[in-house]
Parts: sequence; structure tokens; C-alpha cells
Amino acid sequence: MIYDKKFNRRFISIIIAIFLTATFSAVAAQTNDKDLLIPMGNAIGIQAETKAQTEFQPGTRIRDRMVGVGTVTYLNPSTNQFGALGHGIHDTESSRLLLLESGKISPADVINVKRGIPGEPGELRGSFDLNENIGELYKNTENGIFGTTDAMPSAHQPLPVAEPNQVRTGDAIIYSQVNGGEVCEYDVEILRLLNNRDSRNMIIKVTDEDLIAATGGIVQGMSGSPIVQDGKIIGAVTHVFVNDAQKGYGIFITNMLKAETAECGVELSVA
Repeated sequence: MIYDKKFNRRFISIIIAIFLTATFSAVAAQTNDKDLLIPMGNAIGIQAETKAQTEFQPGTRIRDRMVGVGTVTYLNPSTNQFGALGHGIHDTESSRLLLLESGKISPADVINVKRGIPGEPGELRGSFDLNENIGELYKNTENGIFGTTDAMPSAHQPLPVAEPNQVRTGDAIIYSQVNGGEVCEYDVEILRLLNNRDSRNMIIKVTDEDLIAATGGIVQGMSGSPIVQDGKIIGAVTHVFVNDAQKGYGIFITNMLKAETAECGVELSVA
């Protein structure tokens, strides 16, 4: 029998390569299963009851109830937890983050759009049934609101989460509901990446002609619209530039996820 050392080394190398490939694939599959999120874009009606807040200065009035329209960013299919808005719910007079006693969400239809113009941000005007509850809120933070749901359908497939160093300037898409009950895909451009720790991590510009025709760009109520780039969910729309409705800020998705799991923020009490 002839012993070929070169052949034997090649054979061993092939076996090792197959083993490592299988191992890395298994690890990647486990990581992806854990980290995949569904980009949503659904408009929701938000109802929040606030706690009594005695620590504010005399004369400061804090509303005991807040009702509005926002957008869901992501749904975790493994836990049915969702994140929305990309920023917190604040009192309009004091600008303080609201302390919430309870909160729930309802499906919403966009019935009208107030277009954004320079100096005057636009607005999605939605219709929803206050008695139709599809989810409960449990946390309000500066980087988003969070809750659970088992009744929020989506036509989108789960996507991996992008780390900040994987986000680049250039073309991207957002999912948003700006007409009726349909979530649509729109083109945007990421103009600049920022090192801020808050909800302003990137500057984005709407380039989609259909969205510009419908809304003028970014309007109030689109906060939370997920941003997708290179097959990954990278963040959410959070703010619009007052003097340029086609431009606004976005938050990294990782900052929303950190806010969801962090101890800081305003947890909702459980009755």
C-alpha cells in the first residue's frame, strides 16, 4: 500500500473545512433565529394612561391621558414583542417623558394626510377604534415604546439586525402606511451617520416620488417606520426637519433594542 502524505493532508483539510463550515452554519442559524425581526410599518392608534406625577413644579399640568397615531417598527416573532416610534411619548407642555400607568394599541387606517411644508410639519390623520385592543404597552423610553401583541399581521419576512458599523450612507427603503390600511415600501437615502446616543443616529432623505407626492416627505405619525438596507433592518424614522419635510432623523435599531431590554425607561405598572 502506497501512503501519499500530500493526499492525506488534503483529505484531512477537506474534512476540517466541512466540519468548520457545518459548525459555523449551525451557529449562524441559531443567531439568526434569535435576532431576526419583522420590519412592520403598520400605523397604530396609541392610548396611554399616565401616573400621578407630584414631582413637577407647581403650576405644571400633566395630562392624564394621551391618544395619538404612530408606526410600529418591528415585531419579534419569537416573543411577540414589538417596538414603535423610535422615540418616547412626552407631555406636550412640559416635554417630559410621560410616566405611564397603562397603555394599549389599536389598528389604524390613515384617512387623510396633512402635507408637510417648510416651517410646518405635516401629519398622518388616522382612524381607529379605542375599544379594539391588539396589544399592551409595557415600556416608554426616549428611544421608543415597547409592548406585546399576538394580533399584528405583516406581509414582510423576518430580517437580521444590522449593527451600527454595518449601516452605510446611500440607498435604503422604509415601510410606512400613509394611505388607508396598506403598508408600502418607499425609497430613501441615508445622507449622514451620527454618533449621537439618542434617537438621532442618521440623517435620511425621502427620494421616493410617490411618497413625496402623498405626504411631502416625512410627516408626524410616520415615526417608527422601519428602515431596511442590504437585507437588514437598520433603524427607524424618528423626526422630520421643520424646514425640509423630505429630510429627517433616524435611530439605529440596536439603540431601540437596548432601550427595550434596559432597566432604565418608564416601565408600565401591572394591574
